[in-house]
Parts: sequence; C-alpha cells; structure tokens
Amino acid sequence: MRNKFFALAIFSLISMPAFCEVATDKNSTSQTSQTLTNQEIDNLMAQNKLQNVDFEYLKSRLGDGTVKNSKIVLIDARPEKRFEQGHIPASINIPDTQIDKYIWQIKDKQKDTEIVTYCQGTTCEKSVFLAIELKKMGYTNVKVYRGGVPEWEQKSFLDIGTSEVSKLLNENKIVLIDARPFPKYKEETISGAISIPDTKLNELLGRLPKSTNEQIVIFCGGVECDKSFYEANKLYELGYKKVAIYSQGLPGYKNAKLPTTASCQKEAQKPQDTNNTKTVAGLKLGSEDGTVDVASFKDMLKNKPNNINIVDVRANDAFLKGHIKGAINIPMRGLTPAEFASKMPSTGYTVLTCATGTMALDAYLILRDNAKYKNIDKVFYLDAHVSCTGENCTIK
Repeated sequence: MRNKFFALAIFSLISMPAFCEVATDKNSTSQTSQTLTNQEIDNLMAQNKLQNVDFEYLKSRLGDGTVKNSKIVLIDARPEKRFEQGHIPASINIPDTQIDKYIWQIKDKQKDTEIVTYCQGTTCEKSVFLAIELKKMGYTNVKVYRGGVPEWEQKSFLDIGTSEVSKLLNENKIVLIDARPFPKYKEETISGAISIPDTKLNELLGRLPKSTNEQIVIFCGGVECDKSFYEANKLYELGYKKVAIYSQGLPGYKNAKLPTTASCQKEAQKPQDTNNTKTVAGLKLGSEDGTVDVASFKDMLKNKPNNINIVDVRANDAFLKGHIKGAINIPMRGLTPAEFASKMPSTGYTVLTCATGTMALDAYLILRDNAKYKNIDKVFYLDAHVSCTGENCTIK
C-alpha cells in the first residue's frame, strides 16, 4: 500500500469537481497534474531514498535512443494517452494507477536493474509514486527524473505513438519524413511521407520546411532502427526545435492497418517467378537487387560455408549485445565510403546485415554507388528483421 500522502492525494482527487490538468500550450504535449505540493513530493523522495537524476545523466544512459541499446529501463508513469502524445525516447509506459496491468514489461528484469521513472515535470508526483511501488516490489536501483517531459522537450525531441502520428497527418499538422534509403521509400512508405534519407540529409536540405517552427516527425524501419534518431538530432542542431520521432516506424503503422503507399496495391501484385531464381555459392538471391533470400540465408546458417562472409554493419555496442553466429562487425557509421570499402573481406561472398535490413541496404548502396567497390557483384544484403541475444537469433 502507498503511504498516507498517496491516500490523501487520491481522496483529494476524487473529491474535486474536475481534473487538475493544465495545458501549457495548445500545440504542446506538456500537461501536468498535481495533488501534492512540491515540498510533499520532495519529502516523499527523501523518505524513500529516491535519487533525482538530471537531463544530462539521463541522456548519457540512453545510448543511441533505442530501447534495445539503452543502459537503463526508462518508464513513463503517465496515462497511455499522454504517452502516445509524446514521451522520452526509449521509454516504456507503466501508468502509476495501472501498475498491475503494465508491469509485465519488466517482469524478466533483474531486481538490481537501473530504472528511472518520470512524468510531467517537477509538479507531477506520478513518477515518485511509481518509483516507490517498484521499490516495494524488490527493485533496488530505482531513480526519478523530476524534470520529466517538459524539461526533455525543451532540450531534445520526443517520441510519439502511432495514433498520434495518424491524427496529426489527418489534420495536416506535420511534415512526415522517411529517413530510410530511397529504394525502401519507393518500395513502401507511410502515405503522406517525404523521403530524406539520413545519409543524404546534407544534399536534401532544400526539402525541409523554410520555417524552423514547423512540426516535423521522422521515422524509419521500426524500434531497432536508429536512422530517425540520427536525423532528428541533426535537424535539432539546425534549429528545428519542433522535431519528434516515430520509433515504431513503418512496421508499427502497418500493424495498426493504417494506409501505406503499398496497402492498396498488394492484391494486384503478381507473384514472383521462382523458377528463375539465381543462386550464388548455394545461396538464393532475393527478388530485389542486391538481396539474398531470407529463407535460403537461414538454411545456410545451419552449416555456413567458409566462402560466405557475414558482415554486421551496426555499431559495436549493438553487435556485442547480440549478432548472427559467425558474423564479423564493421560499423558503417563514421567511416568514409572508401574506408568502409577497405574493410570488406577480400575473399568469398559477403552478406551485409543489421537489425532491420535498412542499414544493411545503406551499406550496400554506399559500396555500390559511392565507393564504386570493385567486388560489388560478390556483395549482398539481408533485408530482414534480425533480433539476437548473444548468438541466438530470430530472423524474419
């Protein structure tokens, strides 16, 4: 049970004629509610030995911004609707009033895992209440980010949910940017999106709105894709302060059965002629230029021949957390095309991989179009979602 402060807070909230929510700006996600004074919240923090972390600390613990590469478990204690409207990247949502319903998300976490809770700023007690309950459940390393959404929104960008993206698109209130390579964009994208690949941003700045006050939302290939984070950071540095990401990306939009450029064409597409499928070193090639067949690749992994190299192009920390057995790591980001090409295996055939297929495609295009790699006919990429724990991988 929560302490007396919480009981008094709930009684006060029920007794009031209206909710204590105050919108700070019609177009902002910053909203707050308070049933305790700031001093009472401070007292709760002290009584329960909760540490308050600041913006810089939290940012340093979030890594590249994706949930998978975060060094902490970051929890938004606000209601799901507020979470959808905008939350700190890499967050999960456990409303303090519905803990039993949402706690499954951290059931497999060790009790000493670093957890940081937050809500709607210094005047919001939800993050403190949630932190207290988590400590009661046995979690020993729980902290609070009192600055919450308002402070984060002033200094960086938020992540918005699928329903909010759909709503803003329908109201014509956002510029929606697909940060994936252009071939991916042509294949399928969210209806209404424009293409500005993160690797071509400097060349395509003219596609951005002239006004830095326009609301921009950037997406890519799903929660494990960091392209939207990279591009959002760049736009923020250029002065676009109303930038958000949509980390669920195209997969999330499709799962919600919302319109994409391909959703009206799928039934009309002709089946691929599998009789003319080419093979290289016993590996079937995919229907798209430069790809390998996913099923054939998975079969090959059961007894990988020595003349097939698997190159994971993600950052080293992501590679170390999990990768395909037998893969080597050549991080693409930060290298010039020539430097990247020089690191490619000199013999055999090479299959480029990542977490979603998007960065692998980027690497293939850089080798083919920028580096003019002489052995490009022996390089392919895996267009699939790859999720690994150690060397135990799911590929689909």
